[in-house]
Amino acid sequence: MSRSLILLACFVAFGCGSEAASSEDQTPSAPVTGTIDGKLFAGKVALASYSPLSRNASITIYDEPRTCDDLSGPMEKRGWSVFVVVRWQSGVIGELPGAMTLDGEQISDRDFSRATFSRPVSMETLADETESIEVTSGHVEVIEASPKEGSEGRIRLRAVAGAHQVEGEIAVTLCRVWS
Repeated sequence: MSRSLILLACFVAFGCGSEAASSEDQTPSAPVTGTIDGKLFAGKVALASYSPLSRNASITIYDEPRTCDDLSGPMEKRGWSVFVVVRWQSGVIGELPGAMTLDGEQISDRDFSRATFSRPVSMETLADETESIEVTSGHVEVIEASPKEGSEGRIRLRAVAGAHQVEGEIAVTLCRVWS
């Protein structure tokens, strides 16, 4: 076997010679998956609300089918979800928790990205009660974003809190634009 075939096989199988493949911080473009509370989490849908004033999107990733209509009714007691707040602009990268950058420059010293793993625990009161676990490390990258209601964007995410971890890429439907 020639040396070039061996190198090609190495590149295809293991990403040899590729900086992106060798980076430990590179979030895979595979669907969002991981474990939360010792259970498998596989993101099926991501729904968002957007505020033109702050230019941030509040994104919730669910592991079951949901629609924008589900956001307007009472929250049902269901499993875990991943909640992320980030500047809704293509190219933004937000450390979790932490500063957001665009083209390598920090966007604002007052505006920070954040994420939690959460699930509803009680629907007995007017205020929905949730169990939340703050994400302590990771990042979110906004690949595509549009501020138009009904539009679809895309994020890449790595979120970690102790033994809880999810990572991957998911399409985001912008359900609401707050005025």
